Amino acid sequence: MGLGTVELVMEIEDAFGIKISDERASEVSTVRDLARLVESCILEQRGPRAPTTGVLTHIRWLISIEFGISMSKVLPESRLQEDLRLD
Repeated sequence: MGLGTVELVMEIEDAFGIKISDERASEVSTVRDLARLVESCILEQRGPRAPTTGVLTHIRWLISIEFGISMSKVLPESRLQEDLRLD
């Protein structure tokens, strides 16, 4: 997991008020994978009734803002390292 991905995970932890283990974060390859992981962490850490609506959109926005990547390029299937260059 590259520095860019580590920074992104830290931003996401802050934005959503969750903790993501390095082990689980290292399994993520796409924006969609990351959104699913965040949704899972929210449910595990806050309970089954915690809202998870809009997670994917918020993650896309965070990547766009933090790394200066156009939202049109931050797609659910975008690979974090290969497509978005978050090394």
